[in-house]
Amino acid sequence: MTLRALALVATHPDVRGRARREMAAAPAGGPPELPVLRASVLESTRLWPTTPLLLRESTADTSWVGGELAAGTSLLVPTWFLHRDDRRRADADRLDVDQWLDGSAAEDWMLTPFSGGHGACPGRELVLFVASTVLATLLEDHHAVLLPPESFDAEAQLPRGLNPYALRFGLSRAAA
Repeated sequence: MTLRALALVATHPDVRGRARREMAAAPAGGPPELPVLRASVLESTRLWPTTPLLLRESTADTSWVGGELAAGTSLLVPTWFLHRDDRRRADADRLDVDQWLDGSAAEDWMLTPFSGGHGACPGRELVLFVASTVLATLLEDHHAVLLPPESFDAEAQLPRGLNPYALRFGLSRAAA
């Protein structure tokens, strides 16, 4: 998850700049609030879900055009489709950290980066804290680039699939 978010931050200078300004403004002495980096982590899970399928159980009999679905039926919910449905989402293939910052993502039932309801991930806040802190530590003194540089373009459609094990980064010291 952290590598995927780093790939987004490394290829989107506007988000990287916002994150750096946020880090610079953080008060000393205690863990900083890092909303832009947290939003980048959440957005990386929307674009490339770590849990591509959620298992759910229907709670009531449901009538569909093709037949009936009995209560108690197990269902697989494809998060990768809901998060990237270009018929319903203008941001299907592009980075949009602002939806996590303004709260609109929280209101969208289709976005389930850490699942939801009684099946929600109990480690959500810890994961977001650790991932955003690791990103902040990397970005504090370094400039990260994705290698090869053309692997994704900030202005183009982001890839539908991403192998985090194939990501390669270059790091250089950031200018003081």
